[in-house]
Amino acid sequence: MIPKEIQVKNKAVEKLFTTGYDVSPKMIEDLLHMEGIEEDLLRILQDAAARPRFYADLPLDGGRLAPVHAILLLRQMHSDHATRLVMELLQGDAYTMELLFGDTFMLEEMWPFITFSAKAHFRTYVDMLHQGDIDPFSKLAVSTGLAQAVFYEPGIAPKVETAFRELLELFIEKADDLQNDEAVFDGSDADSDIEFISNFALDVSDTGFESLRPLVEELIDLRIIDTDIVDEVDLDFKARKKEIHPILKVYETFRLENEGEIEKATDSNEKIKKTKQADED
Repeated sequence: MIPKEIQVKNKAVEKLFTTGYDVSPKMIEDLLHMEGIEEDLLRILQDAAARPRFYADLPLDGGRLAPVHAILLLRQMHSDHATRLVMELLQGDAYTMELLFGDTFMLEEMWPFITFSAKAHFRTYVDMLHQGDIDPFSKLAVSTGLAQAVFYEPGIAPKVETAFRELLELFIEKADDLQNDEAVFDGSDADSDIEFISNFALDVSDTGFESLRPLVEELIDLRIIDTDIVDEVDLDFKARKKEIHPILKVYETFRLENEGEIEKATDSNEKIKKTKQADED
């Protein structure tokens, strides 16, 4: 059932509140071709962003996945309105994003929003990488999106290379500050900045820009890039184009992960029961 706080044009979107991982191709196609569906999906996403705990506490087939359904459908539509909302979410509380979508979604499924819109919002995304009050995990979605734009939007590759170079040079310039536990960005801290630049280095490597390799190597030598966060072996500067997963594949991944979590929890509970039984005996 659609929460009373959401006013929609298409009553069919109620399916998003009664469907778990078992999404059918027909359901996707039907929803994508409904008039006014973008506005309805945005309302769901806006409501979820306003009260993430409400959605997090719902059952899987009772609305828990409604924000995931909405954001994936909006991604399929290349919705610029959704992209702007994603920007706001990424600049907000990282805990909200984790509640609504989980870690895997953030790492694997959020970056295409950035890639699709990199030409239109390039300067905004680069500025976000320099904001100290954005969680490093959220910044990773932005840097990955820009790195992958090199392959999906080749025309902006030179701009990406320049922006990445300037960011790496900034961290080299601020190396002494970081080593003295001083942040690079206002509103951040040294640990967060090191976490960001270490993950960012992997995105830089994935572009294949050989011109940036010496800068990454210098940051490793300066011990600014934390090799406990990113393995130096992975910084090989082999161009890697990530796949933008079709919607149905995303759901299948979610389903398998959820089953794995349930299995782990069940195994853990069984071990606890056996331990208690042994203690009683």
